[in-house]
Amino acid sequence: MSYAAARRASNALKTFQPSPNFEPLWTETARRVLLRGPNRIGKTRHNCALIAQRAIDNPGTRWRFVGPTLRHVQRIAGEYLADFLAGHLADRSYYVRGRGWNGGRSKEIILANGSIIELLSYEDPPDAHEGAELDGAVLDEPPPLAHLMATQSRLFDRQGQLLIGATMINRPIAYLREMVEGGEPSPKSGRTLHGTGWVQIVGSLSIETCPWRSPDDLEEQLAILRASPWQYAQRAEGAWEGVTEGRRFVGFTEANVSHDAPSGKVKIGLFIDHGENVGHQIGILAAWRGTKLWIMDERVNETITTPEEDAHEYARMLKRNGVQLRAVDYAVGDTNTVGKSHGGWRINEALERAFADQLNRRNPPFRITYPDKTPGAKDWAQRSVNYACRRSELVVHTRCVHVLDTLRNWRGTSRPGTDDGLLAHAADALGYGLIGTLGQTPTYARLRFH
Repeated sequence: MSYAAARRASNALKTFQPSPNFEPLWTETARRVLLRGPNRIGKTRHNCALIAQRAIDNPGTRWRFVGPTLRHVQRIAGEYLADFLAGHLADRSYYVRGRGWNGGRSKEIILANGSIIELLSYEDPPDAHEGAELDGAVLDEPPPLAHLMATQSRLFDRQGQLLIGATMINRPIAYLREMVEGGEPSPKSGRTLHGTGWVQIVGSLSIETCPWRSPDDLEEQLAILRASPWQYAQRAEGAWEGVTEGRRFVGFTEANVSHDAPSGKVKIGLFIDHGENVGHQIGILAAWRGTKLWIMDERVNETITTPEEDAHEYARMLKRNGVQLRAVDYAVGDTNTVGKSHGGWRINEALERAFADQLNRRNPPFRITYPDKTPGAKDWAQRSVNYACRRSELVVHTRCVHVLDTLRNWRGTSRPGTDDGLLAHAADALGYGLIGTLGQTPTYARLRFH
């Protein structure tokens, strides 16, 4: 059915004013769809309109709507569904405003054409989300993994469609991002088909995309959201992640994130913070020209590794970005030493030898310098990161998830065993590289306070 035909199906559907963000939903055929967006852009209402239309158009089918709470499902989504299903209900199915379906007692909406819409919530135990086979399901807001998997299992036999509409708040959702994007760059707008088979539609908050709202209403919402800057990106822009209150890199915003690589002639940098434990060692591939620095890629150790293994992985990172080892203009690595099996060498020297071995040469393709650790250097580096962000001179590729996590959330400490302690390694590597590149220009050199 065309979108225009869908709007004519019932009174509420005829008068339904869609957002340009979500109009593609009416003809979307992908089996797995994530609708990601800010608060109050109509995700729940659009999802209810869609599932109502599908139930009307396909007699004898079974659908499911799942919301965060029982109250939300019955009184908010339930009221939307009542409006959209008017004139299509079986006699034994009715809605009581302010209370829910059949007075809030029923978890099923029965249509005159034999279709059924189940009403469940994340407050129900996961096993309550098993049961009958489904032709389609809508999950409103980020689902717990157990509830998501239970619903997905009910869709297989009928090749049913799963639609998730969510603002990414209040639930550990790294698993969902990996499931949808599979490590691909996160889109900021529009429709994207990922290699995982998921389609992701990202909505925005504006008068153009929310024509039923007034400019004053929108501005009031944004003013309220600005009071919670650590969640602003999620609630106002639909981002996967917000920022942490009290974070050190306050100059960073989502405007510093990009999918693009630099064009023209640039210099290449490799910034490394060594670490012995899993997740403590990070290598950052960068490019710079003048006073602009692009963070292009990263590699974090997922197991305990040797310098030879690290060198191999860094070379792979360069290669996938079209950069040869010989093209590195500046490399910096921390002062750590490696164990007795390597003669007590500093890790930088062990890496240099490993890079030389990869090229079957006696001498390494580049030297790895040591970072400036004189008094005030760390503060200078962090000050420079904020300054570069505010001047739009630091650009971070979306694939650099650890660097971005650090910029959004690091609070300036390095206490072992804490989130801050893990993020500190990316902060150090970024700081080493920035003052070794941009820090050598007059613009950034003057930021150092003695």
